[in-house]
Amino acid sequence: MILTALAAVGQLLVARFALDPDAILTTERDAILNAYCRGTSFSGNASLFLSLHTADPGNTGASEYTTYTGTRPAIAFNVAASQSCGNTSQIDFAAMGATTLTHVGLWTATSAGTFKGGGALAASKTTASGDTLRFVASTGVTVTLA
Repeated sequence: MILTALAAVGQLLVARFALDPDAILTTERDAILNAYCRGTSFSGNASLFLSLHTADPGNTGASEYTTYTGTRPAIAFNVAASQSCGNTSQIDFAAMGATTLTHVGLWTATSAGTFKGGGALAASKTTASGDTLRFVASTGVTVTLA
């Protein structure tokens, strides 16, 4: 079964998140402020990878769920507009185990790496063994700083 995360009423639960400015690590916020206020360079992240979590990952990426086929998938984002950006393509987590997910996170690598921040799903998502969890393009994973 494929669980498509849609925001439409009457569809499956919304599976997107808003990255609250408080969820961005202090080092990232400092780098952004230094670029804005002091004119220092800020290169951002070369690559990001999406993780699933069964509880709030905090500032460390805790409670990561890894019982699916593969490693963290790469995620790319559209150009930001109105303080928001969405993923550019569909992302699938195949062969999920039975679990309830509450958060997603962003990392610098497919495994290990540096946790860059995360946020809560709009609603928790329960999967059964063998399900594929899908985040649709553009609105499946939305990062906002509003």
